[in-house]
Amino acid sequence: KGRIREFDIIAASEEYLFLNETKSTVRQEYIESFARNHMEVFDFFPHFRGKTLIPIFSSLRIPESAIRFLTGHGIYAMAMKGETMDLLNFEAVCNREQKAKT
Repeated sequence: KGRIREFDIIAASEEYLFLNETKSTVRQEYIESFARNHMEVFDFFPHFRGKTLIPIFSSLRIPESAIRFLTGHGIYAMAMKGETMDLLNFEAVCNREQKAKT
């Protein structure tokens, strides 16, 4: 109560909750803040508790160092690849999740 938070994109399916943070310019402070605070979505939308959260950080271009940081925190990095947006670390995050389950 009394807290305000902006979420760029939230999409829910039966099993998943997709949370996207979009920035025109990637700064380390932005990705660190998203890594620290993305779980707060459940504080503002408690009816989504129980869904698997899929956090995504998007920008037109994401430096390799930022992709490594995001991957290390289980966050997908989405940026332009050719003429479309693409998840740049899809396999790495999936592999990380699989290892965490075993």
